[in-house]
Amino acid sequence: MRSDDPRIDRHEVDGQTLFLPSADALAEVLAAGELDGRPVGVGRLPDEYRKVTDSVAGLVIALGADRTPDKPWWVYHLVWRTGRYYRVQVEGQKHGCGWAGVTGNHRVMAVYLGADDPLARMRANWDAPTQPCPGCGEALDRPALFVAGLAM
Repeated sequence: MRSDDPRIDRHEVDGQTLFLPSADALAEVLAAGELDGRPVGVGRLPDEYRKVTDSVAGLVIALGADRTPDKPWWVYHLVWRTGRYYRVQVEGQKHGCGWAGVTGNHRVMAVYLGADDPLARMRANWDAPTQPCPGCGEALDRPALFVAGLAM
C-alpha cells in the first residue's frame, strides 16, 4: 500500500507529517507489514497498538516515517484535544479513590521520537491541559491528557 491512498489522512503533528489510516487501510498495512515499501514498526508492536486502539475509544493510530531511508515507520497513539492531535503514551493508572483506567501521557519523550528534536517537541507540549481523576476530581499520579475508564 502507498501512503497516498485516499483512505490514509495526513496531519502535521509536532512538525512531522503523520499518516492516519482508516480501519480498513490499517488492516491492509498491518497484513502486508509495510507502507511505501518500508516496514511498519518492529515485531508485534503495530498489532499491539491496534488492539489498544480498538478497545479504547478516543485513541487513533498514526504512522510517521523515520528520517533515515528504509528504516521502519514509527507507530504512535494520538488523541484529539483542543483542536489538534497530540502524541501520547498509553498507560494504566489506578488512583487512591479506587478509579482505574487508561490514560494518555504526553510528557514522555519516547512518543516524540521520529520528529525533529524530540526533547523540544515534548517541552512545547508540556503545558497542554491534563485531566483529573474521573472518580474524585483530584490529580492523577501521572499526567493524563486523555482518560478512559475500565470496567473492573
